[in-house]
Amino acid sequence: MFAGQPIPPGRRDSGARERGKKRKPNATGKKKASSIYEAQKLASYTFTPFSLEANLVEQLPVVPERESGSQTDAFIVRKSTNQKGATADGAFQRPKVGVDSSTQVPKSMSPVAVKLLHGFSTNALGWHLGCMQIEDSDKLFNFDVEVRPLLDVLVSKTIAQALAEVMEEQEMMNIQKEHELLLAQKEDTARADRELEAKAKEAYRVKAEAKQANELKRQRHKVMTEKMLAWQFAHRTLVPQAIEDATAFLEKTGVFYNPLHRELSNWLSEDVYEGADSKPSFSTVMWLNCILHICIARS
Repeated sequence: MFAGQPIPPGRRDSGARERGKKRKPNATGKKKASSIYEAQKLASYTFTPFSLEANLVEQLPVVPERESGSQTDAFIVRKSTNQKGATADGAFQRPKVGVDSSTQVPKSMSPVAVKLLHGFSTNALGWHLGCMQIEDSDKLFNFDVEVRPLLDVLVSKTIAQALAEVMEEQEMMNIQKEHELLLAQKEDTARADRELEAKAKEAYRVKAEAKQANELKRQRHKVMTEKMLAWQFAHRTLVPQAIEDATAFLEKTGVFYNPLHRELSNWLSEDVYEGADSKPSFSTVMWLNCILHICIARS
């Protein structure tokens, strides 16, 4: 063999092969058949998640967030800061609007204004004159000019509200009366319906009784007519025929007989029998005479 040429696989080379080692089977042979006891490999159905945000989810702009506070935030207890008007203790309080100012009622105010203010404060808003201080130097407003329209509006609104409440009460009373009247009408209607139903039942009962009485009367008349017809037929046809048949049978058997008829029949029967016997004998003699006369004439 030349150097560099491979050795054929079918040729043995005892020098290159170590002793004691088995020869590997040829790779070109057929595959070994799979056994029925071996588990078959199945396709994997494991779900592999993948992100959909890039194409299917709307991309919103990212808003930067940051926290801000002060040095006293650690000492404040806040229960709820989401609601508008919430306080540190969690109680609701309306937000403050306006400006604080001290007022004092001047002594130069007219009595009418003081009286109106007193009535307005005690009845409408619960204000007290002692807590009001209006200074002349403040020049906040003219009480007689600016408060009277407010009082007029307040009085008008109060009177209108009172009138509305009175009208509402009157309307409720009217509704209650209408309701009671409607209930009374319904009760009257139900009573009238019950009376009509009772009258209808009574009329039906009377009609049924009259119908039953007429049916009973008709049945009695029918039975009476049948009895009368049977009586007439029996007395006019059957009874005379039966009497005649019975009399004839009794007369035939000799139970019933007429003595005169019996005597006459006995007397006449003897004559009839005797005449009947003499008549055939006379006719016989006459026939014999005729025969003799004919014979003599021929001879």
